[in-house]
Amino acid sequence: MIHRLRSAHRVIWAAAVILLPAIIGTGLQARHPAPLVAAPSIPAAEALAPGTTWWTGAGVLTVTPLRIIGDSVPAIEVAFQSTPGAPDLLLYWTRRDEGSDSNDVLFPAVSSDVLLGPAEGKDPKVVRLPAEAKGGESALVLYSLGHRELLGRMPLTDGRPHAP
Repeated sequence: MIHRLRSAHRVIWAAAVILLPAIIGTGLQARHPAPLVAAPSIPAAEALAPGTTWWTGAGVLTVTPLRIIGDSVPAIEVAFQSTPGAPDLLLYWTRRDEGSDSNDVLFPAVSSDVLLGPAEGKDPKVVRLPAEAKGGESALVLYSLGHRELLGRMPLTDGRPHAP
């Protein structure tokens, strides 16, 4: 009985060695090409002031205020000068004061906080601020989703950063 099972097993494996690469190769050749996704276009912009260096718990960040050509919404360019030292970094815009009690563990729980996107990599990233950023005091906040903590806060005045 064992001899019959071993013989059947040997035949099955010999067939698999021949058929499996042929099936995989045919499947790869028959698949449809993936559609190309266009890279997001970076709007034409000009720097309004030199970049402000922001020391955070995740690394050194440079924030440069921009004026997007043909648009009145304030924007910034964000770039890490070194590899970020914290996982899952998110960049938020908020009107909350630095000393408010709601800045603790549940940071992005207030509806007025606006998620600007992930803050990762050394490549510069252009971020549009909410229209409300033009009028008065606000702040950029760097939040680590992995550590669930605020890593840094940069005050903004009319959408322009100034040293914290």
